[in-house]
Amino acid sequence: MESTLQKTYKQKALKERKSPRIERLKKRYFSDRLYVDSRRALLVTESYRETGGEPVVIRRARALEKILGDFLSFKAFCL
Repeated sequence: MESTLQKTYKQKALKERKSPRIERLKKRYFSDRLYVDSRRALLVTESYRETGGEPVVIRRARALEKILGDFLSFKAFCL
């Protein structure tokens, strides 16, 4: 019968064992540079000001709609 200490060591060993896929995902996740998109922040702020008093879910949806609309118009402008 295994003791609690043995179970703990087994669990720790399982957590430390990493597959190549996990290693690849971690490398990709941590290698991306973080940045702040000021245009997006302005669009969200503008949208939240326009939708004051509405439920949070609606406000978030309207903010996303504004961001995507701006993104798509920018893409169309670049083509």
